[in-house]
Amino acid sequence: AVVSTQSGHYGRETTAVEGDSEQSVLDHYKYVKMLVQEFHVKVDAGFLLSLMNFFKVDEDSIIDTEKRDREWLEMDLKLSQTALDDREATDEGGPPVFLDEFHLSPLKIHISFSPQMIIDTTQVQVTEDTLALYLKSFGLGLVAINDAVLKLAYYDATGQLCTVPQLQDRVIKHYIHQS
Repeated sequence: AVVSTQSGHYGRETTAVEGDSEQSVLDHYKYVKMLVQEFHVKVDAGFLLSLMNFFKVDEDSIIDTEKRDREWLEMDLKLSQTALDDREATDEGGPPVFLDEFHLSPLKIHISFSPQMIIDTTQVQVTEDTLALYLKSFGLGLVAINDAVLKLAYYDATGQLCTVPQLQDRVIKHYIHQS
């Protein structure tokens, strides 16, 4: 089966060729390619303040958070005691997928940031001083960034057998290590 989607509006194109065999229970993709054109990200301080208000933690959930953190710590300690070679094999995430050729095009991201705040003050719960502190810690106190270009290299995998979450993790790590 050949699947191809193209979207001129969003600047992306995806092509996949799936191999079909009755003898195998694995999903087998002969060719997967995704082309993403360059895109722009524009953010202002008011948007960041709104996000902080959206993700604000209320006092009642702090107890649940401490319990969850303890459980995560125990899981991390148990995972740290397993060998690195055994970890990927023990990851859950569904049936494995075999990829003959998997390619994600290089990314070019234009980033703009404005320290101006255009917000609805009736909805504000987190103070502007808190946001200013966070921005200054990243060196963005009074600086406007206009069209900074971030170029990320392509991702290519050939002859891989992995689950979809493992593939997602590999792609995320690939792009995070470049930025």
